Amino acid sequence: MLTTAVIKMFEINKTLIELFVPAAPSQVSTIKFPYWAKVWPSAIGLCHFLHDNKQHIQNKKVLEIAAGLGLPSVFSAYYASHVSSSDIEPEAVTFLQESFRHHKFAHANCEVLDWNNAKSIAIPDTLLLSDVNYEPDQFDAL
Repeated sequence: MLTTAVIKMFEINKTLIELFVPAAPSQVSTIKFPYWAKVWPSAIGLCHFLHDNKQHIQNKKVLEIAAGLGLPSVFSAYYASHVSSSDIEPEAVTFLQESFRHHKFAHANCEVLDWNNAKSIAIPDTLLLSDVNYEPDQFDAL
């Protein structure tokens, strides 16, 4: 169990999701404001989109890149045949692993992944991205 974590509830069209989030984001990272340590509105919006368009995740292999706390990954795990989730920050992956364990999703995994070196990953049926990049010099690489 993460000592710096709290469980935060999210409701996506009557689906309740418990997500492990940092109790104090500024205390879990050496980064002044770790982008991964917050659930951004676009992640919530993506979950609502997926709820209304389940054909993108139902019985599919789903990959989320730059997942942060991984709300779309956790939501997708209710419907997908397999969910892989990734982030470049090891701390983010630790929080997401705890959320997957909490929900008992045996068909979900996560790993540290830098999209600049992602040539060997399996191609999913659906790729999820939300609020993945705040650095304009990285747009071309992504």
